[in-house]
Amino acid sequence: MTIADFAQEPPHDIDAEQAILGVCMHSQYIVPHIRRVLPDPTVFFRPAHQQIYSAILELYDGDAPTDPVSVKDLLDQLGILGRCGGHLYLFELFQLAPTAGDPQHHAKIVLRHARRRAGIMAARQALQRLESSDGFDDVSGALTDARDILDKAAHDTAPTTAKVRNIDEFLASVDENAPYDWVIPDLLERHDRLIVTGPEGGGKSTWLRQIGVMAAAGLHPITGEVIDPVRVLSVDLENSELQSARALRPLRVQAGDLLKPDQLHIEVRMAGIDLTQAEDRAWLAQIAMETRPDVLITGPIYKMASGDPTEEKSAKPVAMALDAIRERVGCALVLEAHAPKKPSGTTKRPREPYGWSGWLRWPEFGVWLDEDGSIEHWRGQRDKRKWPAALARGGAWPWSPVSDEIELKWIQIKKARELAGKKMAQRDVSAATGIPRSTVQRVLNRYHYEWVALNEQAGDGDE
Repeated sequence: MTIADFAQEPPHDIDAEQAILGVCMHSQYIVPHIRRVLPDPTVFFRPAHQQIYSAILELYDGDAPTDPVSVKDLLDQLGILGRCGGHLYLFELFQLAPTAGDPQHHAKIVLRHARRRAGIMAARQALQRLESSDGFDDVSGALTDARDILDKAAHDTAPTTAKVRNIDEFLASVDENAPYDWVIPDLLERHDRLIVTGPEGGGKSTWLRQIGVMAAAGLHPITGEVIDPVRVLSVDLENSELQSARALRPLRVQAGDLLKPDQLHIEVRMAGIDLTQAEDRAWLAQIAMETRPDVLITGPIYKMASGDPTEEKSAKPVAMALDAIRERVGCALVLEAHAPKKPSGTTKRPREPYGWSGWLRWPEFGVWLDEDGSIEHWRGQRDKRKWPAALARGGAWPWSPVSDEIELKWIQIKKARELAGKKMAQRDVSAATGIPRSTVQRVLNRYHYEWVALNEQAGDGDE
């Protein structure tokens, strides 16, 4: 084999390169997904494409649009628009953007050809070294050099990351004593993730709508106290527009003039979305970038991807896409999720989300809102917050905090009875809840008829 054997045109795929550039100019929000695969513009074969891609990344990093007009303007400022094909070529790329398929797959095609080109170049260098070598030691050294060249080529064409900070650089760049960046005081900080589960029809969707409306109106969703209004984006993936409007109308009336319309944006996609696909990831990221919410409320989780929700390949991309949005936009995430059905032979329905086990450890907070308003944490809280022990139906808003200690104890007693699955005497209640018997008696005196009815539902025993 000689150098002449490598003389054919290096491997490349101009169609894939054009498709990527067109999609990036079509949607700014696909750029970070492409960048994960192609962090270095030099992987493009055509020099003009390298310059165009560099311009797109520069615009994106500056939070500027990546449309053909913006790219043309930047290339013109740099004095290289003509070398990149001129403005007509940019609009041609824009029109060539595929409407189907996965742009990340196209990016992987470009990366594969870039690696092949790098391998061929390394092989040429190695062959030149071998052809000019003379003697055993020289050949041995040439082979070692060839191996080093090929290894370097393999690493140079792999996706790269920014310089990793050492411990002192990291600590110097992070102020661990910085105050909380609240979006809802004492409840949700920017970048927090909350998943709410609950029984079907139990009121969790209503509570999430209430959180959105009150926070946007400048009212604390739990205490009702005045707070700084926040921007909220609500993406309903389950209800129709008519159903959502009927549910939101009374909340809007209650908020009145406190709610400025641009503080709360609503999007309804009853058919759900598929965040395993680049198109839907880009769509959700786009509306988030357009509205810039402090709080993004969406769900249910099972309508955010196709495939089996219990499998990591269907669920993990959802979590990754949501994480990318909260990092880019700087918002807190509030998700609705459904819980598994109660297993046969058990007395308590699971509280955690149905599906992928990763949802158990992904959020900072995971709460179950029961039909009676009691709140349970199915995920250990990563930070101490002022979550209520229970909510009560009714009042100025659909859900109100419970401050009556006797009522809170009553909710606790009902839960103990539910778990027991049999009739309980007052001493049993006290042992199960840790509530003194004298307090148990006071609670059951207030809720006498409800307790008798509840306690008669199963088993024998004393009252």
